[in-house]
Amino acid sequence: MYFGLFLGSFFTLFLLYELYCRSRLRTSTNVLIVIIFCSDSLRAVVCAILETVVLTKTWNTSIANCENEIPVIHYSPVIINSCRATMAIRSIFNVTQPFGFVAIAYERLYMLLNRNGNSNMNAIRLKHIFIWIAVTFFFGIVFGAYHAIAYPPSNTCYGQSDTASRVAMIIQLFCIFCAALIGSLIYVKICFTVRKHRANLITPIAEDRNMRKRIRRMNTLAKKNIQLTKQAFIIFLSFFFWRLPSTALVFLNLIIAQQLRYKNRCYLEEFTNLSIQLIFVATITDPLVYIWTKSVLKQNFLQLRFLPLRFARSTINDR
Repeated sequence: MYFGLFLGSFFTLFLLYELYCRSRLRTSTNVLIVIIFCSDSLRAVVCAILETVVLTKTWNTSIANCENEIPVIHYSPVIINSCRATMAIRSIFNVTQPFGFVAIAYERLYMLLNRNGNSNMNAIRLKHIFIWIAVTFFFGIVFGAYHAIAYPPSNTCYGQSDTASRVAMIIQLFCIFCAALIGSLIYVKICFTVRKHRANLITPIAEDRNMRKRIRRMNTLAKKNIQLTKQAFIIFLSFFFWRLPSTALVFLNLIIAQQLRYKNRCYLEEFTNLSIQLIFVATITDPLVYIWTKSVLKQNFLQLRFLPLRFARSTINDR
């Protein structure tokens, strides 16, 4: 876990450095994506410390309780408070991060529909995006505070059988489902927009040299926007891919947990909690995938001094 967090944090810091050094990379989409990566790294670091304490102190005891069907066990206040803090942080980011990717999808759609680059409209667009993020972040904080206050300690310190946890799971599933649905609809709209644009792509056949240059510049800008949209969509898929197992198990837990015997319900809760750890993988893959999909970032990354020399040579030869 900690090695993965180190890699994910390093990839995110590399993106921050490139964004700081290269002004042409400071697009609104890149800034939004890097903000999400930074928040994900922060969440992962804080949760990793808390969850390591909880899992190492409770895993063996929890399995023994599942086998012996002991419904109640008392942990120290440190463990209980670590559980509550972990649940609060999870709840905040499980609400805000999916809707952050919706904001990126909206930004990409707007850029494709409005290729003229009017500064006033761009300012309004960014204002709407940051208002959207602020509202979702506020809702996430309120939801996280509720989960921390209402969450009672259970036999595994992660139990999902109590009312507060079930309400929290329903809200989180609803947010993830809505974000995935809205984001998918936006990208479908983007797909049709791109197809329409390619069908209407202007060929510079005019005699006026200035007009030809202007048309070429518009076509080049449109192609860059399409490429950036593809990269954002890949990150969108990666983000939800690593949340799919935990989402499916949480949904299954909500449906059948009450009908299961104590032992089976206990194991289902434990495996649900373990599947949530897959979200840490996204901390590594999301920034790495984004680096690999952008040729400039990929070349600069492979030329880092501590990487094997053969990678740098292969990059130079590819040029």
